[in-house]
Amino acid sequence: DYLKSLGMDGIWFSPIYPSPGADCGYDIADYMDIAPEFGGMEAFKKVLDGAHERGMKVIMDLVVNHTSTVHEWFYITAEYMRGLGEGEEPNVEDCEYFDYYNWSKESKPGYSKLGGTDYYYECQFSYGMPDLNLANENVRENIKKIMRYWLDMGVSGFRVDAAKEFYTGNVEKNVEVLNWLQTTLFSLKEDVYMVAEVWDDFGTLINYYKSGFTSMFNFPFGDSGGKIITTLRNIDNANMIPSYAKALESANTKFSESNSNYIDAPFLSNHDVGRIYGFAGRDENKMKMAAAMNLFMSGSAFVYYGEEIGMPGSGNDPSKRAPFYWNAA
Repeated sequence: DYLKSLGMDGIWFSPIYPSPGADCGYDIADYMDIAPEFGGMEAFKKVLDGAHERGMKVIMDLVVNHTSTVHEWFYITAEYMRGLGEGEEPNVEDCEYFDYYNWSKESKPGYSKLGGTDYYYECQFSYGMPDLNLANENVRENIKKIMRYWLDMGVSGFRVDAAKEFYTGNVEKNVEVLNWLQTTLFSLKEDVYMVAEVWDDFGTLINYYKSGFTSMFNFPFGDSGGKIITTLRNIDNANMIPSYAKALESANTKFSESNSNYIDAPFLSNHDVGRIYGFAGRDENKMKMAAAMNLFMSGSAFVYYGEEIGMPGSGNDPSKRAPFYWNAA
């Protein structure tokens, strides 16, 4: 009811799946359940029904760059590899999940050693979050099953995490994965929405929109160094307003040229960056103006919970992701 009163017509849930919690839920142990600390599946279905009754839609976080080390795919693989005899090589015939991940016998940047073996696994974010091999057709089939499961329950789409890291440093392959995700989603259901996290500059976003993917978070305008906050910090400069207007026009033109069906996804802050409270120098007027500039951009504007009441939060992730202030205490 509170969100509806603000005029919101959708909710994006950051990961609420079962997880060891090493990275605030982004190390997922089970993609088809809701963690008990969030009330489990029964509570989620009540929230979903309540949202639909109010004309609101719900999208889930789709974290397919990596899993948790306790996810059964990795756990079974790790136990299998630790049980190999001397000189015995791992293979998919003996363990189907082996090829779900990326392995090396040599230490590489972004890889960690699997204890009890001579092998290293790719984990670009953390040793507790092994990267999936998205070239594997069985992995893709499982991702499709995950999407179908939540769509059948009534979810209206997904926010795709870490889209730049599917193949770290390889834009072409990342674009292919995004194209596959978008095509697969629409093959399951037509009236759905997807937005991807591509944390990069304007030119990179233009390249990623060539994937045909519906939406990308507009990082060049959000965050502490984005166009919105930069404009407000220098508002006394008469050139800032026309410069901001030209940037808006340019973004719309260039994104449209890459994907004529794109829907912009502007935002101010999110779970990975400090909050607008700090960006705006604790100035209430600047916070309000920033909120207006965000909402007046084209597309589907996102509001990080607490922005609307000026919540503070910066530094480490627990501070950025602190619980919502339900009362003055």
